[in-house]
Amino acid sequence: MGGFPIWIRPDTTKIHASMKTSKIAGLPSAELVDVPIAVVSHVRRLGIPVFNVRGKIIGPGERTARDTQMVYILADDLAELLDAFRANLRQLMTAESIPEYHRAWTLHFVLRHEIALLQGDAAGTELPLGLPVALEALTQFVLKAARAPGVLLQISEEDDGGLAAHSLHTAFLTVLLSQAMGVRRPDQLTALAFGAVFADVGLSERDFDGFLGGAETLEVAVPPTHPRRSLEIMRRMGLSPQAAQEAVLRHHERWDGLGYPDGVAGGDLPASARYVALANHFSSLSARRRRGRKGTVGAQIAELAQTEGAFEPALQVAFVRLLRQHMPGLSIRRR
Repeated sequence: MGGFPIWIRPDTTKIHASMKTSKIAGLPSAELVDVPIAVVSHVRRLGIPVFNVRGKIIGPGERTARDTQMVYILADDLAELLDAFRANLRQLMTAESIPEYHRAWTLHFVLRHEIALLQGDAAGTELPLGLPVALEALTQFVLKAARAPGVLLQISEEDDGGLAAHSLHTAFLTVLLSQAMGVRRPDQLTALAFGAVFADVGLSERDFDGFLGGAETLEVAVPPTHPRRSLEIMRRMGLSPQAAQEAVLRHHERWDGLGYPDGVAGGDLPASARYVALANHFSSLSARRRRGRKGTVGAQIAELAQTEGAFEPALQVAFVRLLRQHMPGLSIRRR
């Protein structure tokens, strides 16, 4: 497998390749993509044609969530449909009439599209080989959640998917940094990506006990204690790589020992936690910029470069250099 290809407009080729395509008699020359009618019926103001099995356009009033049948869109309209999924993500994740496995299906492709957008933000640079391997593992995990409700499916119901988007952004940057620092094995990069995604899940107010099980109730955590809750959620999901668990527990510790939850400092901090801490912090800075609280993305890099005491100095310098290499624009493009 080669590195990520470079593009400006989000490339849906790989997303398209993993979705089922069809040919129907009414449209013999067009390649179509199968999509669940239960999902399409909940997308507001969808501006692309939707076809039934006979090739007839289905009007908005005919798109109901009455069953689990599939309908079809033109392959060329896939990017627009995925943008529509992103714009309606919270509604799609909370609609009881949409079967759970179709909600997982939707989130799976939204995450893949989000990754394509992140990659497009880094246009002009070659992204590392391990990045698609690690992030594809995340999207496949979401599909597995179709059989038993998954944490990513749940947290995507909150804040228009803000926590999920922040988590994915953190994972993207973590894999970039860790590979730049010499991590090469796909299983190690995947563990780091999972650690980054679940680092802040403990901040969610969702009640996870119903599908995670366990003898003790997972109480909602306040910020200084959420790493422990995140770790417990991760363990109950069966995600056990040591690097991932260390990253989740220690990503808010500081190099100078003034972090939480245990005040671990310096060389006692696991490398995975150091990587995730930097990526998580920069993703939070980028989120503030997206909300209009800060200036340009360059200002976020400058702010990170001036942070003292929180991060390993040499790693911080390397991360700032990496960001500048891939800038302008490494951010989550929000609707």
